[in-house]
Amino acid sequence: MITIGPVKSVVDENLHKVVQAIATCNCPSVAEAVMAEPSLKKEVLIRVARVLDDECSNMCKTTPPLSLFRRFLLFERELFSYSNCITELQTKCPTLYQLLWTVVTRSDKRNTVKCTSQHYPGMCMAVALVLKERNQHMTGLQTFLSLVLFNSNVQKKVLTRLNHMNVTISYTAVMKLITGISEQHKAPIEKWVNEGIIFEFVGDNVDKTVGVRDIRTDHRSTLVHMYSLLAVRARVDPPPPIFDFIPPDLTKIAVSYFLPNQADIDALRSNLQVIVSRVLADYIEVFKPQKRRVVAHIQHAHSKEMKEKSGVVVLDVLHKCETKTTDMIDIMREMISYLGDSANTCLSVGDLLTKERQDGSKRHVICSNTPSGRLDHLEPCIADWHCLLNFLMLVWKHLFKTSPRDHGTLRHLLHKIGRLPDANKPKKNLHACLDGLLTAFYGHLVEAARLELGIKSVDDFPLDSTGAKVKVKLSDVASAIVDKWTIVPEAILGQPLNDSSDGVNNYAHVLCHFAALVSEFYDGWHEGDGLRMLRCWKILMLHFFANRNTKYALESLKLQFQLASLPPDLVHQLTWGRFVNTRGGEGNNIPCDLYNEHINHLFKEIMGSNFKEQSSTRAARCVTTLSSIAETFDKLTGIHPESTSHTTSSNRDDVLSIATVVQSCDILKIKSDRSHANFPSFSASPLTSLNRQRLETWILEKTRQYTCNQHSDEQDNGDDGTGSNASESDESEL
Repeated sequence: MITIGPVKSVVDENLHKVVQAIATCNCPSVAEAVMAEPSLKKEVLIRVARVLDDECSNMCKTTPPLSLFRRFLLFERELFSYSNCITELQTKCPTLYQLLWTVVTRSDKRNTVKCTSQHYPGMCMAVALVLKERNQHMTGLQTFLSLVLFNSNVQKKVLTRLNHMNVTISYTAVMKLITGISEQHKAPIEKWVNEGIIFEFVGDNVDKTVGVRDIRTDHRSTLVHMYSLLAVRARVDPPPPIFDFIPPDLTKIAVSYFLPNQADIDALRSNLQVIVSRVLADYIEVFKPQKRRVVAHIQHAHSKEMKEKSGVVVLDVLHKCETKTTDMIDIMREMISYLGDSANTCLSVGDLLTKERQDGSKRHVICSNTPSGRLDHLEPCIADWHCLLNFLMLVWKHLFKTSPRDHGTLRHLLHKIGRLPDANKPKKNLHACLDGLLTAFYGHLVEAARLELGIKSVDDFPLDSTGAKVKVKLSDVASAIVDKWTIVPEAILGQPLNDSSDGVNNYAHVLCHFAALVSEFYDGWHEGDGLRMLRCWKILMLHFFANRNTKYALESLKLQFQLASLPPDLVHQLTWGRFVNTRGGEGNNIPCDLYNEHINHLFKEIMGSNFKEQSSTRAARCVTTLSSIAETFDKLTGIHPESTSHTTSSNRDDVLSIATVVQSCDILKIKSDRSHANFPSFSASPLTSLNRQRLETWILEKTRQYTCNQHSDEQDNGDDGTGSNASESDESEL
């Protein structure tokens, strides 16, 4: 019989702890004991690596549905988000997700901090980098980032270097994507045509200077002329077209129909009362409790539709010069080609030059035997933003002098608040001039309200004879100020005006009149109110005519002719199709031609300095898609949308400073025989140079010409397509 004695234990202490933890069924203790033993820890890490390998293999599968990390779908770009990528990561690679979450958070906050959107981009990009190293087809996020960088005009070398770090795809792959995007540029508008959706064309010239390094006699910088073309979907459905519509005879319509009337003045006053109320509620202490009752957005018949985001398609950039009749005819025929078999007439919106050239081109081909040959499917119409620019130039010509010595003049007030030299010329800096004029206007309104209330400063309250505070209704004060210190209705309606001998006070009246019209025009386009804009055009026509701005006076009149003679569906489009809303929401509309300027700016950024016809066409066709991708990236990563939202600094101090100047000079009080040195004899009428009889004669003559051009077989005025005289100025007639 063999007796076995006690055997000395050779079990490692760490393994003993593992056994004890297993015996007590304490999972955390088991895990801690296993990781404390090097040999077991090594085996655990090997098995964790196998799990990660299986998870990554599952992520890289080519069977549907494909991983978001594998393919970025352009047609679903608006649905892309980093949160969806994180959700996929949690579902398919929970171990990898937990590993990343451990890396990005500190141990003391890991149990209390939740994974939020600020963590998503970095975590997703880290996964994208390692997956692309594993499988070169896992380029979903790299494609997304590459398109964003290309939209920012990043150089080829940058993309190449980042591609070698797996951050982006190759430059060649990017260009293939861009080419594919540009080849699909017609798809949205073809869908609109097939579905019978109403839209309009918006076009403008794009000039690009192509420089050279070595200047020679036969090798110099050249100015390339192009034409950018957009399509904007109608947000307000027009009435059905009338194919047998017979236009009225404009020569039988009274001249007064094309001029402002009392109803226009009443509507303008009503809107100005709201605008003035906003100003008083912001700057007068007694009215601040009533601010919540002030109308923020003036409503109209289609306010609901104008809150919707506009559908816009950038169609192409044509290498044509709009100042040449033959090129403009080609441009208009290109527009008609997008209409397909549709027999509807489409609006073509543009600035003054574009409108003139298109009218001249239609006259040039009026003898053609087919409607498409005569360009009948297009109706040119003028846009609003360039009109505001030209009206501000008119205001500066009327009110702005170089010397600031005359206290209370526009030049002095802008100098007082430090807006010069930025606000010297509207053509160089429209925003600075517009903001300066409105600030001066608000200062006059604040001083007018102070006089109306009988208070010493904007922080005081009106008191009665006993010293008690008097309740004042904001709407009553605003109405009184509108009647006294905004528009001059007598000048607009051609009625007698009592002119005082106080040139300083008269100057203030005219300044407020111009600023009130600008305020109405500016607020009207933000609200997308077509009727307000057309009413303003009718009033501005008088100012353009009186100041010999003949081309804009004529186009203002032609706009009235179109409203009186076109079919109801086109009149409806002409009224409500003048705006683009790029973001959606109230008060976010802008004129079509201003949006076209924004697109041209983006186009030049993408095109860069190296200009070629093929690259410029490709850049134009993909500009909206790339800008949409960049906006999505900015939104997902929390970058402030610089191009769509601008922070406006408070101008309270500037307004009150101007109000102080107006008060100290007693500008709003009539004092006889006062005048500015630079404006020795200034009338209170902003239309003092308007001859009503000549205006009516001019309207009658233009009515006959317009009617004749619409029905005659005469061709254009002899332009052979090589020059820029598609339309003649009417300077001699005035």
